[in-house]
Amino acid sequence: VYVLLNALGAYEYWGVNRNGDAFPEWSLKGSPPPKDVADFLNSDSFKSKFPNFVVPTGRYGYKTFETDAHVYLLHANKDPLTAIGDVIAAAYNEHMHRVELIVFIYEARSKDTVTAIRNQLPVPWSMGAKLPFDICSVCCNPAKNRGAYCQHLLTSLNEILPDGRKVFSYNWFPRFFLGAV
Repeated sequence: VYVLLNALGAYEYWGVNRNGDAFPEWSLKGSPPPKDVADFLNSDSFKSKFPNFVVPTGRYGYKTFETDAHVYLLHANKDPLTAIGDVIAAAYNEHMHRVELIVFIYEARSKDTVTAIRNQLPVPWSMGAKLPFDICSVCCNPAKNRGAYCQHLLTSLNEILPDGRKVFSYNWFPRFFLGAV
């Protein structure tokens, strides 16, 4: 069965997702980083944590849904041989500022999912991304993993601080994978 999905929207237009992730439009499109991001990546504070980082030209953004993503059940997304489907096409909708996907689910691999889709029942979807690092929206701490997160991301994710700033993670250079829950 084929399914059309609205995978995710650009942060500038849709805000952060419920997981506190912000995907800027340039990053979703796989475009080069804007000047402020390039300046950050060239800063001494960033280079001291990631001295060998090179912008992964052409290896991030919505097109990676087509090259890297499969449809999985229950976030069991490590082995493509366990996938219940594939991403057939990915497009960036300029008018809506979002990534849209056509996915295919094999009935023989997940009869329950296909039955739910055919019966127009809700099927929750989850999108995931591999990232070289997260950037805190408050202190700009770059973190390769949760062990390197600042206190903002560890304790206050998605909260609004007294000064009006929201705590979230900028997600630059995503390589996407997909999963049906």
